[in-house]
Amino acid sequence: MAGTAAFEGLDRPEAFEPLDPPGGRWRPAGGPLAAAASPPRPERLRRAVDACRIRYGPDALRTGVGSDPAATLSTGIPALDRLTGVGGLPLGRVSLLEGPAGAGTVALGLVTLAAASRDVPVALVDFTHAVDPADLVAYAGTLERLWVVRPRQSMEGWAAVRALVRAGVRACLAVAGPLALAPAPAALLATLAETLAVCTVVGAGPVPAPWRVASSLTLACAPRGWWWVHGDIAGSDLVCTVAKHRCGPAGGRLGLRVRFPRPYPPGAGVEALDAEPGAG
Repeated sequence: MAGTAAFEGLDRPEAFEPLDPPGGRWRPAGGPLAAAASPPRPERLRRAVDACRIRYGPDALRTGVGSDPAATLSTGIPALDRLTGVGGLPLGRVSLLEGPAGAGTVALGLVTLAAASRDVPVALVDFTHAVDPADLVAYAGTLERLWVVRPRQSMEGWAAVRALVRAGVRACLAVAGPLALAPAPAALLATLAETLAVCTVVGAGPVPAPWRVASSLTLACAPRGWWWVHGDIAGSDLVCTVAKHRCGPAGGRLGLRVRFPRPYPPGAGVEALDAEPGAG
């Protein structure tokens, strides 16, 4: 197999010897010292890195220097982008929208998906079979770039997400109950990291621990009450809190009004009500 030969001999303990003083850099046995400002990469490590990249791809390994943890996809809601501290949803990662029924998490997810659909292919994975894809149009989205998946079983749905992402879908919204979140997200995380796509998961009720760990950005939504117009429920007021953030500040809070699709003004959309800065 390609790259196998490069691993041969890398497990010999005599391949390294410590430098003096103790705790200093390491060098291959008999290898020369480089300038202190530019320490050399030990030959054994270089060979291992080259072998991994040959076998698993050039992006399988990278150093921490030059990484860009703040690469994001806009939510389409400027106030929410500011709340995240990095400008939106982190690329190549899972983001989680969680809250009780009536908190507006599904509508908020549709707004973010609609914003992405104006520029890139997107997918709606509806495990509940209760989301109307036409709402994307009300939120100024583009149906021509939308793929809708209504899986019969949870494993089918997550397999479809991975297949669509590999085929070019850049943003997915998964509306899933606790039963749909039963599979571990490891395979999905690997696919997202490889393609730099975004998967936003809307979880109603308790979210299983593996998904809480996998999430890079968790927005916890708490309902404030319904918004009424002409005697009809026209939207939902909620408080969105950054409960977890691996790429930016956590703890910030934002009041939002999510306007549902209705035939009368002011129409569907999201408006910011108030905000508090993150904890940093």
